[in-house]
Amino acid sequence: MERVMNAVSNYCNWELRQLPKSYVNAYEAKQFKFQPLKLVEEDLFQKCGVCTPKARSGHRMVCTEAAFYSFGGYNPDIPATDLDMDGDPYWKETDPLFRELWEFRFSTRSWRKVPCSEFSPTALASHSAALCGPQSLLAYGGTGMPFGYNSSNKLYHCNLRTGEWKEVETRGEPPTPQYGQAVVIKSPYMYVIGGTTGFDYSLDVHRLNFSDLKWETLCYDQALGARYRHEVALCEDDIFVFGGGTNESEFPLETLPVFNVQTHKWRLVPTTKAPHQFPRNP
Repeated sequence: MERVMNAVSNYCNWELRQLPKSYVNAYEAKQFKFQPLKLVEEDLFQKCGVCTPKARSGHRMVCTEAAFYSFGGYNPDIPATDLDMDGDPYWKETDPLFRELWEFRFSTRSWRKVPCSEFSPTALASHSAALCGPQSLLAYGGTGMPFGYNSSNKLYHCNLRTGEWKEVETRGEPPTPQYGQAVVIKSPYMYVIGGTTGFDYSLDVHRLNFSDLKWETLCYDQALGARYRHEVALCEDDIFVFGGGTNESEFPLETLPVFNVQTHKWRLVPTTKAPHQFPRNP
């Protein structure tokens, strides 16, 4: 546990890259603008052979300078006779959830399945993930099967080099067990925003102090729309919330809820559209 504490605490010395000042000035002047990006599909199966992840949803990914990593996920369409899953030590227990950690190396353009220790999370769908150092992954929350009846509020640390997992023991009152929440790290805190129990939705804001691993609730305000499966991004002291929804609706991107970590207050920031349109609703 001491090694886990050190890895988490060392995040304070591992600064995230901030957006340029011009971006900050732009959104304060209400000119935050969406720009379309061109995506190029590559047939990695042909390049990497058979050692590739199965199709899935509900997984979470993080990216370092050298590789990106994918953990968990869900696919109910894999047949019981699929030979590719025979060597997986957890598949019979977790089917249709993947208790897997995959690495894709940019230099070799190849996949590697990182062996997971027995202490890896079992809430494998719609969890949250964040880097807390070049080789350290934090996974929080999520759900097992059946969805909504087996949700988690546990925090796990993974050494991306070895695949060794450990549960991080925290203090204080943690958030309600949920899935579909979003997390972002601004040292020395990890912020957890929104999520669902499978029945109720929230836009609550909690944070975990890495120095003493104690939880704190910052905001219960739901006025800007309780939601799950949203994404968040940090810009200086502001956490931007993108999209998300409930089982009945989704949230458009014409205005973005923004939470300030200093004032602990929400505000709405309008955006302007790309030359043709806003991104489609999630």
